[in-house]
Amino acid sequence: MRRIALVLLAIIIAVSTLGGRPLATSAATPYVQLALTSGYVGDYEEYHVTFLLNQSVSKGSTITIGFDKSVSHSPMRVITTDEVLMDDVACSAVNWTGHTLTVTAPAGLAAGVEHTLVVLAGAMIQNPQTATGIRITVSDDVHGTVLTSNYCVVGTTSSIAGISMLTATSSSGGLSVNIRFKTGRNGALTGTAATWSSVTSLTSHNDTITIRLSNTLSRLWAQSDWPTVLLSTPPYGLGARQLRLISTTIRNEDDPATYQRVMEFIPDVNIPASTEVLLTIELDGVKLQKALTTDDSVAIWTSREPTMVTIRPSDGVAPTTPGSGTTEPADTTAPVVTWTVQQSAFFTRLLTLNISITEDNLDEAYFVRDGDNSLHTRLAVGDTGLMMVNRTGIKGMIIAVDKAGNTTTVPVDIPAPVTS
Repeated sequence: MRRIALVLLAIIIAVSTLGGRPLATSAATPYVQLALTSGYVGDYEEYHVTFLLNQSVSKGSTITIGFDKSVSHSPMRVITTDEVLMDDVACSAVNWTGHTLTVTAPAGLAAGVEHTLVVLAGAMIQNPQTATGIRITVSDDVHGTVLTSNYCVVGTTSSIAGISMLTATSSSGGLSVNIRFKTGRNGALTGTAATWSSVTSLTSHNDTITIRLSNTLSRLWAQSDWPTVLLSTPPYGLGARQLRLISTTIRNEDDPATYQRVMEFIPDVNIPASTEVLLTIELDGVKLQKALTTDDSVAIWTSREPTMVTIRPSDGVAPTTPGSGTTEPADTTAPVVTWTVQQSAFFTRLLTLNISITEDNLDEAYFVRDGDNSLHTRLAVGDTGLMMVNRTGIKGMIIAVDKAGNTTTVPVDIPAPVTS
């Protein structure tokens, strides 16, 4: 009997060892990312939450989303289940209490798998009434795990929305790159009629559209016999108008691998807010030798909406690097951005804005100061000091984007100096 007992014990230990990694857990690093559809003060916001758990959650379990105290919801309005979607399915139950939204999972949530939670604008969860940065927490109520999201900016500056980027053969046999975007609610642009006067007569009051081409597109532009940019707005049948180029910035001209062109244009017609715009880059004498990759993007901003928006190819896109038969883990960690202010010991209005960025694969980072229209101050990984004169206060935004598209936006709000 003792021998049988020992054998049974050995079998139990062996089975326990083989099953020592429960199917309900995953070695993947849990995370949560937040994106806002509007991002405008006082709006009823549509929240897009992407998260990954390292422990599975069964159907009927609850997830709690914690909001900043500056986010509000009317107690007279009951959020319904069809206004909160978990992986595109209406949640089984929802409940708003204080500044938290508790939802009941309509299906099991597997560990190590990316899930989505969408809170529609119809739920009437309202953005703060003043410009700020907000974030959320996602709590797995079964296991007690709490995840904190990135910050998203809520402000009074709208941004353009990228729609598509398509390539075609132009009427002359060259390359056409068709870029569609939509101006935001504050994005109305005033056109400046074309004249024969010198470009130097243009002032900072002219509304502009700025385009930053990827390395590949920058080199194709340089190879073109006669590159132009045409603008069309609905109805497109009225014909395209050529944009006037007023400035070009060349980056890394001596390095073919990182060379880029940034070009600023003036439209000669008014472009209303919330209007779709078609930009057509005509590159005569140029043909694509290979399909564009996901890196072959354009970045666009305007003088009225200075947040840089990247639009990537929508057709014939090849992977950035050939597949090797193995899947690399997705980069889901957004850049870490912090800032401090160092006041001058000699001049009250003089200060240094110290910006620190931590990111292994930074693609783009810049500081945009309110009122500076299209001026973007480029930043690098590590510490950057920007010396400024503070007369009436300084407001702006630090935006950092890594090569996987993870974005961190941090508001800067420095009050005016106190003078005696």
